[in-house]
Amino acid sequence: MVTVWAVLLHILLASAALAADYSGLVVSVLDGDTIEILHNSRPERIRLSGIDCPEKGQAFGNRAKQAASAFVFGKDVILQTHGQDKYGRTLGEVFLWDGTNMNHELVKHGWCWWYRKYAPGDAVLEGLEKEARKTMSTKLVEVCWARAISVSTRVKMYLAGTRFFFELPVSRQLPQAR
Repeated sequence: MVTVWAVLLHILLASAALAADYSGLVVSVLDGDTIEILHNSRPERIRLSGIDCPEKGQAFGNRAKQAASAFVFGKDVILQTHGQDKYGRTLGEVFLWDGTNMNHELVKHGWCWWYRKYAPGDAVLEGLEKEARKTMSTKLVEVCWARAISVSTRVKMYLAGTRFFFELPVSRQLPQAR
């Protein structure tokens, strides 16, 4: 039985590699939605298609980059390309060899959002974003009540971003209103 599963897994991975434009080692993560993959002995800049992460200097930009790094840095990945963006970067979906779609995982875990402008009608990304927002808002309310944070501050935090519940102060003091 183990042999049958091994053969099926090999066929699945081989078919995924054949459907892909190419595979390669991730040698750099520039930000949450931009990586470099070694292709033909040279790094090629890849912009993850259909998603948008906070940029460097924006709230959670560094955290999004760390999340992307945890998923793929130093790993061999499979790339399915979708052309190029206006900056000449290759647009693509990045898959781990176990079939995990990195683009989807980043949305699912709330590190980025569905980029409606460039991926209109993508029902999978839309669903993942809706579920992530629902999960994040539930966790935000739980943490805010546990830490006695005022309603107006909770609303501001919710509107400012989906990941604010990780950045709440540890103390029970109320944050100063701005």
